[in-house]
Amino acid sequence: MNLDKAQEALDLYIGPGWVPLVTKLINEIRKVAPEAEVLQVKEKFGGLRFYIGSAPGKVHDLISEAESASFTICEICGNPGRPRSGGWIKTLCDEHALRATNDTPQVTCVIVRETRHE
Repeated sequence: MNLDKAQEALDLYIGPGWVPLVTKLINEIRKVAPEAEVLQVKEKFGGLRFYIGSAPGKVHDLISEAESASFTICEICGNPGRPRSGGWIKTLCDEHALRATNDTPQVTCVIVRETRHE
């Protein structure tokens, strides 16, 4: 997809907290390679992944910078965050990490072993 279509569809692929980061990235790419084709935008292992077709090295540098920055930005709200694990790895601020923990059903498994005394 071209840069304009990628910009329009961001909220389908990433959390709202990363939209400003990726919008800035797309605008910077537009200056260097306006005809660039975006292949995919997604979150993977708590970080941004931005795949693009053939583009100059400067574009790949911009992408690397944005992908690195994503590990410091909450995917939900855009505040400072860090990768958190708990099943899936997500980059979240303290508040959203706490909410995610509270919204996730906690499963406790208790194993009882029967002992016979003879």
